[in-house]
Amino acid sequence: LPEWSALVEELGLTGMARALAMQCSWQAQEGDAVTLRLDPAHASLRNQQLEQRIQQALARRMGRSVTLRLRVAAADEGGDATPAARVEQARQQRQQAAEEAIRSDPAVTEMQQRFDAEVLPNSIQPAD
Repeated sequence: LPEWSALVEELGLTGMARALAMQCSWQAQEGDAVTLRLDPAHASLRNQQLEQRIQQALARRMGRSVTLRLRVAAADEGGDATPAARVEQARQQRQQAAEEAIRSDPAVTEMQQRFDAEVLPNSIQPAD
């Protein structure tokens, strides 16, 4: 099986089932049992119907019956990041790159020096 972040995309989940899956990390697979970890901060997303939707999507993807176990627990030291955490980390990296590009742009520097201009905080957005 692919990494959990990629697998979540392949499962075709939507709505709250996708939101729940995005807040989980892969823990283990033993036979037909799949264990996912859900951070306690997102435990309110959990309900039986959503878990069944994830379980059914996993079963379709794996081509066999699957039992889903959702364990509410804090991330282990160095544990896998959730897909949602990876998306946020990538967003922050794009934001930092955009801010650095503006700070190092000679045209921006010229306007700041010539017109006493300043770049407004939070006004920089990545192009994507």
